[in-house]
Amino acid sequence: MNQPPSPSQSTLDDAATPPIRVVTLLGPLPLPDLSTAIDQAAIVARLDALARRGKLAGFDAKRPGSSPILFELEAPGAPFDHSLVATAAQTGGETRLSLRLRMLPKLPVIFGLLILFTIWPGVWLTHSMLRAYFSFYTYPEWITWAWYIPFTVLPLPWMLARMIRQSRAAAYASALNSVELLKTTLDAKVSDRA
Repeated sequence: MNQPPSPSQSTLDDAATPPIRVVTLLGPLPLPDLSTAIDQAAIVARLDALARRGKLAGFDAKRPGSSPILFELEAPGAPFDHSLVATAAQTGGETRLSLRLRMLPKLPVIFGLLILFTIWPGVWLTHSMLRAYFSFYTYPEWITWAWYIPFTVLPLPWMLARMIRQSRAAAYASALNSVELLKTTLDAKVSDRA
C-alpha cells in the first residue's frame, strides 16, 4: 500500500533543491566551458565595459593572440584568493572559453614564510620564558625542542588542508557566479568538454 511521502521526504525530493557541489583537497569540480558566437576582441570589449561599471571584479584582459589566456577575473576565497582564468579557442565559427581556477601565490608564500620564521625562534623564546618564570623548569634546551617542535609542526598539514579546502570552496562558488554573469553578457552557452 502506497503512502503519501512525509513533508520532510517531499522537501528532499523537490527539484528546486540545489545539487551538492563536491570540493576535494586536490581541487574543485571543473568549471564548465562556454561557447559564444562573439569573437575574442568583442568578448574583451564587452567584459571591459562591464568591469568599468564595477560589475566584474578584478577583470584583467590580455591582448587577443598574445597569450593563451584571454582574461582573468577575481575569485575570492578566504584565506587564499584565486583567479578565474579563461583561455579562448576558435572552433567552427564560435569562440570556446575554457575556465579554470588558479590559486594566487602571494599569500601562500607569505603564510609559509611566516610559519618558517615563527616556529624556530619560538623554541628559544618559549625555553627562555619557561626558565625565567618557572624555577622548576631547569631542563636543557633540547628538551624544550623535543616537545615544542612536534606540538607546533604536527597540526600544520591538517590546518593547511582545511584552509586550502575552504579557500577552494569559496573561490569555486564565486567562480560559478562569474560563469553565470559571463553566460549572460556574452550570450554564451555551456559546451561539452572536448
